[in-house]
Amino acid sequence: MVYTPTCPVRLRTTNELASGIVFIAKTKDSTMAEANRITNERLGNLQPGFRKTLTRDRGHENLGFAELEQSLGISCYFAHAYHSWERGANENVNGLIRRFFPKGTDFRMLSEADIAQVEHLLNSRPRKRLGWKTPYEVFYELTGVALRD
Repeated sequence: MVYTPTCPVRLRTTNELASGIVFIAKTKDSTMAEANRITNERLGNLQPGFRKTLTRDRGHENLGFAELEQSLGISCYFAHAYHSWERGANENVNGLIRRFFPKGTDFRMLSEADIAQVEHLLNSRPRKRLGWKTPYEVFYELTGVALRD
């Protein structure tokens, strides 16, 4: 798969810090409306008390934060420019995703099943910081909701 600089299709990642759950979705374009649609779709099903804050980078697609704050009942924060360590958990997840989809991957060629498989593999991976439990297990313990059969 060859990288096309003009390709607006990207992967959007969100990770929940307490459980380590990772949500991955493919965007149709890099607009604010698309970013908000995907974020609402993935986080909207979580219990309101479980979703409290969202830390985003300063990309133009993240400027619709007020709509997200209202629709999801959360507070949005932004990392300082060029301070990727302020979003360390997300940067770590993005690095793990790069093991499956290296730089240069044309995301237009990925199916929803490809993305769902990687999401499942990451959420099924035991983590030291979770006492060697998987994000799925910890998420279930915290919420009583099983995200995967």
